[in-house]
Amino acid sequence: IERTCRSVFRNAGDVVALVGSIQGDVGGSEYLAAEYGKEAGRPPALDLAREKAVQEAVRRAVKEGLLTSAHDCSDGGLAVALAECCMMPEVPADGSAPAWLGAAVRIPCPVRKDFVLFGEDASRIVVSLPNGSVARLEAIAKECGAPVIRLGAVGGDRLEIQGALSVPVAELARAWRDGIPSVLRRDVGHAAASGVTGG
Repeated sequence: IERTCRSVFRNAGDVVALVGSIQGDVGGSEYLAAEYGKEAGRPPALDLAREKAVQEAVRRAVKEGLLTSAHDCSDGGLAVALAECCMMPEVPADGSAPAWLGAAVRIPCPVRKDFVLFGEDASRIVVSLPNGSVARLEAIAKECGAPVIRLGAVGGDRLEIQGALSVPVAELARAWRDGIPSVLRRDVGHAAASGVTGG
């Protein structure tokens, strides 16, 4: 392994970009389950050629040392991936609070805004990088056949998604930490209502 890349934002002023596209597919998503209590729809289709293009572009960018961070979009979609990029730095050895970094982004919305934010489209990676490296990333992505969408910049102590939300990263971190027990309670309640028991 010649180079690695962290998954969290590390440098204020870095550009935030998405390698991949935005379609807003919510079939089988966490959003439908959490917001509407539904497990419905087809999961987003996986285009193997697009997946290869996105992965190759990001691997090449990491190898060239262009990226400060790279984080895949999966459960919860783009909004959750951005939140995780803000709030998951390593805990300092002295036990002090993590130095969270927020971001301000504008996400294009070709479909419903909530679907764009929480849809779990395949083959997408959120990256951050110095402004001076953006042109080279775009050139690599074009060679690989992967789209790149510039979203905004790293900085501050809030995640701001224009026209959608503005939340302190500390508050996001509390919600993320408390989310696991919440999901477990939801799943246990669902199982009980369905007459499913363990053992």
